[in-house]
Parts: sequence; structure tokens; C-alpha cells
Amino acid sequence: MATGTNTLRLPGHSGTVGQVAFSPDGKRLASTGGDGKIRIWALDLDDLIALARHRLTRSLTTAECLQYLHQTACPESF
Repeated sequence: MATGTNTLRLPGHSGTVGQVAFSPDGKRLASTGGDGKIRIWALDLDDLIALARHRLTRSLTTAECLQYLHQTACPESF
């Protein structure tokens, strides 16, 4: 926040974001939006990889690993 630089964008709300709060362990972020939705975001890379392994029915491309996991190469299981 000190620099105002956007380091991570979490798309999902259509409209403004009203409030955000981190979980006590820092691994999740909750957000509320003007669209009336509450979203819970996994912030830990290991959690994101576990979610992807559970939900994907195919391997990620290198471009997807860069876009979604912010990794220049996919983990071996992808």
C-alpha cells in the first residue's frame, strides 16, 4: 500500500469492493462487493495449487501457470 503498486489482482466482483479482511493466519482474504457477494480468496501458493489440482480436469499451460499461479514454470504435478 505504501507504493500504490498493484501486485495482485483478484477478479471476481462486478462493481466496487466494499471491505476486505485477512484471516488470522494470513492465508485467506475475504471481500464484499457492491454486487452483494462475499468472496474468499486463498492467498497461499500451496493452497492455490491444491485447489487447482482438485478442480482441474486437464493440465495447466505454461501461460496459465504464469497468469494464475504467478510462476514462470508449472509445478511438476501440472
